[in-house]
Amino acid sequence: MKKTSRGLVEYAKSMIGMPYVCGTYGKIGSRDILELKRRQYPEQLAEDYDYILENWEFFNNKPWHDASGLIKGYYWQNERGSIVYKLDARADLSAGGLYSASDKKGPIAEMPNQPGLLVYYPGHIGVYIGSGADVKRGVICSPLAERPFTHWCRCPYLAYGRNKKESEPKLLPGRYIISISNDVSLNLRKKPGINSEIIKALPRGSELTITALSGS
Repeated sequence: MKKTSRGLVEYAKSMIGMPYVCGTYGKIGSRDILELKRRQYPEQLAEDYDYILENWEFFNNKPWHDASGLIKGYYWQNERGSIVYKLDARADLSAGGLYSASDKKGPIAEMPNQPGLLVYYPGHIGVYIGSGADVKRGVICSPLAERPFTHWCRCPYLAYGRNKKESEPKLLPGRYIISISNDVSLNLRKKPGINSEIIKALPRGSELTITALSGS
């Protein structure tokens, strides 16, 4: 069953607000699973165990993930929506394992603007969905700049389409006026990458005139 970067983004978005439990990857939570994970990861769950029990109404009968489990939960999900461990021989990898297994990666400042990429620092991994997705005591969406990620990579088990830069057609020579709507603002950056230096901030409702030369 083919898995895509777009599918990972949709899966991650659908899990926003769901519980975080160490060692889990999307199975429906229960006391039996909690006790199993406590035996498997006694140090990691030492602090969270009491918190989970105190907030059992929130945790009970919902899909549980940890950081890498959010990604594995998607690529182990079959056509019926069931999660099958190591579906289609896709490995059980940690955050570091996913980063190491990737054939395309780099520093976070040079990350392409392509939702579905993974964002990483040692011991933790998240899913880039346009504004950043990270996991901590629940699947939460947060601005990427607020998280200490150091690198990006592709998930080794997903198909990635072209990013926007690769797929955009070239402009014909001429003069163009870009109008910024009243709903958004626009930052012009020195080079590709969401953490690149901003050279001009365009406020809502403004206009920008550009001249496209031959071969632009």
